[in-house]
Amino acid sequence: MSIVYVKAKPGHAIALPEMPRRNPPMTEEQKEASQGYLYDYLKAPIWTQVQSWDVRTILVDQYDVEEDEAEGLAEQFQERCWEGGPAFIAEWENRFPGILEKINEETCNTAFHDGHMEALPMGCVFHSVEKVPEGTWCIHFTNADFNSFDVGAPLHALAYTGYNESERASEDAWVYAFAFEADVFVDLDDLRRRHTGYHGKYGDNYLIFQVDHAVRAYHSEDNEYQIIFQIGTEYNVLNATSGVVRASDEAIAEAEAAEEAEEEYDEDALNGEFQFSTIEELMELMENGLVDPNDFDNYRGV
Repeated sequence: MSIVYVKAKPGHAIALPEMPRRNPPMTEEQKEASQGYLYDYLKAPIWTQVQSWDVRTILVDQYDVEEDEAEGLAEQFQERCWEGGPAFIAEWENRFPGILEKINEETCNTAFHDGHMEALPMGCVFHSVEKVPEGTWCIHFTNADFNSFDVGAPLHALAYTGYNESERASEDAWVYAFAFEADVFVDLDDLRRRHTGYHGKYGDNYLIFQVDHAVRAYHSEDNEYQIIFQIGTEYNVLNATSGVVRASDEAIAEAEAAEEAEEEYDEDALNGEFQFSTIEELMELMENGLVDPNDFDNYRGV
C-alpha cells in the first residue's frame, strides 16, 4: 500500500496509508487500516500532536533555553515526535527532565484558557478509546436534509469541531463524522423526549446505519460517549425520522406473489411500507431484508 503525507496539524505531516474513498469504494483492508490509524491517533500521547510554539514556550519559560535555540529545538521536536519512538523520548527526557509531561499539561491548559481550540490535541478531550465490534448500529442526529454522509470533520478538528470548518469527503480528503450507538435509545418516543439531550442538541432528524471499522471514545467536553467513523466506511444508512419506511422491492414482490397464490403474506409489505416504534424493530426490518436502506424513498420523512 502506498503512503501519502497529509497534515494532521498545521505544519505537522503524518504518514498515512493512501486510501481511495469513492470510485472505487474503499476495500476492507483500507477500512481496517483507517480504523487502526484513527484508534492510534486518538490514543496518541498529547505531546505527539503539539504545536511547535507550545514546545518553544516551555523550553524558554521552564528550562531557560534561549529564544533562537528553543525555536530550532521546537521545530525538531515537532518533526520527530510522532515516529521518534523510545530513543526520541529518552533523548528529550535526559536533556529536559519531565518535559513531555509538562507539554501535556501546558498544551491542554493553554488551549482551553486562551481559546486555541482549533489546535487542540486529541488526548485533551478523548478518553477510554476503543474499537467497536463489526456490525455496530449507530444513530446520527442532524438538522440537515441528506441521504448519505459526504461532509464531515478533518482529522485535526475532531477534538473540537465547532472551531473548524467541515470538509467534503473525496479521494484527497479524509473526513469523519460522529454518532451514538443505537441501542442507547429505547424507542422513538424516547428520542423525541430528549429535548435537552442528544435529540435536542444535535437536531430533529436522524439516520441509522452500521459500521464495522469505527472507534468509540468518551468526549470530555461534550460529556458523552461518541462513535467516530471515517465517512465512506458506513453502510445500511437509513433515515428513521418519520417512523415509516418503504418496504423493499423484494418484500413487496414476495407479498404480492403470496397473495396471488392465496398463501399467507405480510400485509404491511403488500401495502408497501412498515411502521416501527423502536430502533430494535427498525434494525430487525433491515436485517431481514424487508427494508432497503439504499432506497431513496426512505428519506422522504426528513
